[in-house]
Amino acid sequence: VILAIFNLLSHLLNLYVIEELTPSLLPWVYSTSYRDTIVQLLGRMRFETMKKVVVPFIGERLEEARADYHTYWDSAIILSHLGLCDELETIASRALKNESDAIREVGERITTDLLPDA
Repeated sequence: VILAIFNLLSHLLNLYVIEELTPSLLPWVYSTSYRDTIVQLLGRMRFETMKKVVVPFIGERLEEARADYHTYWDSAIILSHLGLCDELETIASRALKNESDAIREVGERITTDLLPDA
């Protein structure tokens, strides 16, 4: 039901409404079920506005003590789909320097699979 509502919203909402709803939508972007629809909504925003909201949100998510392989990979997917290549590169670099083998592995995966000039 919630997914159907998100899909409906993605087609009906204008740019300014999406921007107003973004803080409420962002926590859902890490849910695989809702990610595509929310990223579509975010992609309809003005680029600089979207960047100012999404990048700090992802940064905070990665700062959390429980940030793991999946958090890094999901963050990279979101940034990639939104065309935030500089930020994607930053996430890859950060992951490659992490003490966790699993997170370093995702850094390598980001570099080879998602970065445009990899």
